[in-house]
Amino acid sequence: MSSSAATEATPLLAAAFLLRLRPIISPSAAAVVHGIRSAAALLAIAAFLAVICAVPAARSQHASDAEALRLEIDDLRLKIARLESILEGDTKSLRTKAYIMEEDNKLTEAMEHDIQLLMNVEETKKSERKSYSESNIFAMEDEVQILQQEVRKINSIAYTIESLANDAEKRVEFLSNEVKKIEDIIAEQWIQIRQFEQAFVLTKMMTSKVHERRLSGNAYYWPGKYTVPKASRFCKAIRRPCPPDIHRPDVFFLGGSISRSCISLPYKQFKILVSSAQRIHHKVQVNLQDVMRSNRYSRGLANEMITFCMAYLLVISPVWIAWFIFSMRFGSKK
Repeated sequence: MSSSAATEATPLLAAAFLLRLRPIISPSAAAVVHGIRSAAALLAIAAFLAVICAVPAARSQHASDAEALRLEIDDLRLKIARLESILEGDTKSLRTKAYIMEEDNKLTEAMEHDIQLLMNVEETKKSERKSYSESNIFAMEDEVQILQQEVRKINSIAYTIESLANDAEKRVEFLSNEVKKIEDIIAEQWIQIRQFEQAFVLTKMMTSKVHERRLSGNAYYWPGKYTVPKASRFCKAIRRPCPPDIHRPDVFFLGGSISRSCISLPYKQFKILVSSAQRIHHKVQVNLQDVMRSNRYSRGLANEMITFCMAYLLVISPVWIAWFIFSMRFGSKK
């Protein structure tokens, strides 16, 4: 009895074994596996139906075996349901994996396409870079030649400027020597001016004394009586060295007064001569400054001090020299 139940349950066990198998296949054979599993399920159902049909005939004889077989059939049903659920899960996972593999294949194809595009772009860049580098080399060679020509021009200009600077330096040295000479002459002229100033101070003192004597005495006297002695003393005072009291506040050129004596007319004439000489000196100074500024070599020396000294040498010095010569001749006759 147990052997017959075992023989009847053998197809069911074979079907269950076929359903338990989980073939390790690739996603491309998913449809074939699904067909095989469907056939196994149909075989298991047929065996189950055969068992059900065979059970009523032997129920009266084998009640206990039927009960055991029913339990085994229930167990098989549970196993079949479990196998079907496992099959559905495996099918879903296989479909998911197949979808993922398709997406991966698409992504791989897209990446291969991008890589090909990048390789093409890199090749074009390399070709452009080669052509651009060659053109840059030629352009840089042309620029180097142009720069060499410019450097040669700059060197020639620098040599010319250096020679001009040397010439200008020599001229400046010459002009500085001339300025020193002019300063020495001006110093001598100032000494002579101080001598003239002292002579005028002495003349003022003498005229004041004469005026006091005239006021003190009412006797008649000849106006030209003291003219020759005054002139001789004036000439002697001119040739006399400067006294230490030359810087007194009552100096003639600092605004000291002079009495109305026999030298008032020469004093007025001398004052007119000095004012005209000052005007001419100013005009000559302005003209000299304009002329020196128009010349590029003497432009740096066209300041007020140098033009004043040069105008003084041209205008005032001849007047003083003529006055000195006249005074010396007048004194020698005495």
